[in-house]
Amino acid sequence: MTAPPAPLEWHPWYRGKAWLLMWLESDEHTCVIPVAGPVRFREWDAVSPSFSRVTMTKQTAYGPAPYVGDPFMYLWTVGTDEYGRSIASEARIDYMGRRS
Repeated sequence: MTAPPAPLEWHPWYRGKAWLLMWLESDEHTCVIPVAGPVRFREWDAVSPSFSRVTMTKQTAYGPAPYVGDPFMYLWTVGTDEYGRSIASEARIDYMGRRS
């Protein structure tokens, strides 16, 4: 098992796709990303692009916090595709022992 990426760490393949940050904060568990392949010309004026897709799933990552004051931990959401490329959201504080 590998360690999750640090908060706001993004694989280079996903840089420039800022809309994925909104997906990380949403309630959707999976995200399908279309990937345009090479453009194929059937006729002189017709273009037929081929598309494949990448599917990402979400997990929750956590990290320990310094032991000062009320006990808490850092939580953030990680999205990982089937090739192991990951992106991570901002970390938030979760106070342990408190009910939200």
